[in-house]
Amino acid sequence: MIIEGCIECGICERVCPYDAIFMSDDFEYVVSGEQCPSCNRCLDPCPVGTIVPMDDPRAAGIRDSNRPFVLDNWQQLVTDRRPAAGARASSGAGKSDPPTKELAREEVHED
Repeated sequence: MIIEGCIECGICERVCPYDAIFMSDDFEYVVSGEQCPSCNRCLDPCPVGTIVPMDDPRAAGIRDSNRPFVLDNWQQLVTDRRPAAGARASSGAGKSDPPTKELAREEVHED
C-alpha cells in the first residue's frame, strides 16, 4: 500500500509485474489489493519509501485514495501469499510469475 508522502514518480507502477499499481481518479498512485500478490518488488525502487506492506506499522498512514483498494481480509491474504518458513523464495522466473513488462513490449514489437 502507498502511504502519505508519495511523490507520484510512477516508478512503482513501472516495476510491478502484476499491474497492481496504477494512478487513481484522484491522480495518486494506489495499490490494488485484488491484484497485488505481496511480492514486494515495488518496495526497494521507491525513492521516498512510501510503499509498505499492509502488516508494516507505517501502514497506519495509508492515503485516503488507497483505502478503497484495500481488501477487508488483507491479514489472511498476506499470510496465505507469503512463503512458509524455510521455503525458498521465487527467483522471479517461476511459472507463477507473470512475464515482465519488458518482455511483453518486446513481443509486441517483433515482426
